Amino acid sequence: MSCGVTFQPIDNTPNHEQALLFDPSNYYAIDVLAWSTEDVLSAGVLDDKGAAEATADVLHAFETAPVAEFDLAQMEKYNERRLKFAGTIQLQELSDAAFAALLKQGSAAGFYIRAVKMSGFGRTQRSKDRDMAAYNEALAYLEQNRSYIAHDSRCLDLMLDLWWLAHAGQHLLEGERVVLPFTEDEWRTVLGIATDIENGGSSHRPAILAFLRGLALFHLKNIGQSLTVFRELERESDRLRGPRRIIKSY
Repeated sequence: MSCGVTFQPIDNTPNHEQALLFDPSNYYAIDVLAWSTEDVLSAGVLDDKGAAEATADVLHAFETAPVAEFDLAQMEKYNERRLKFAGTIQLQELSDAAFAALLKQGSAAGFYIRAVKMSGFGRTQRSKDRDMAAYNEALAYLEQNRSYIAHDSRCLDLMLDLWWLAHAGQHLLEGERVVLPFTEDEWRTVLGIATDIENGGSSHRPAILAFLRGLALFHLKNIGQSLTVFRELERESDRLRGPRRIIKSY
């Protein structure tokens, strides 16, 4: 005799995404997504578009993971799974034919996979200078194709992270009490990217995006709108878990 528990989503959001939204500091939702996708890809049951979309979803989960919030055991497992997934899919270049087919079907997965590969996903040996060159190459690629990725939250999430690295010299939300060096135009860029991602409605990190939007509005001297965003964020954050809720980043 066997028994089991079935978890039903409260809306149309997949269970792993609900887990990430509720507690982004928990690595295990990413782990389940990665190994289950590996199994499906290995079984060859997906068409080219389905396989590319599934691959992009896992890469997106890895790239947006709040690694600073993982404990040592979770961080070790995260790195092991990340490298294993990179090895499993081999992160080979999409052929031009496959890329064109995805684009024709309205999928931006090809752009995302190529940009992640450019940025150095799966490397075991990394140097700061080489990383920055790779990050800038991937950022330029996404910016050049902004019209094609305008409605893909995965690509825009990656663009935001790469842009932040290029202009702030560190990862998003890295460190505490950091004074950001952005100009007024750069704050407008932050606001624009964050708003575009929010409008897509499928980011893993809505609280962070709202925080950035409020921060940008504040620096652009839209104080009233900024305070409204932060009040809404304060109410929403009561439903979230993880240490990031109380860290003063900026």
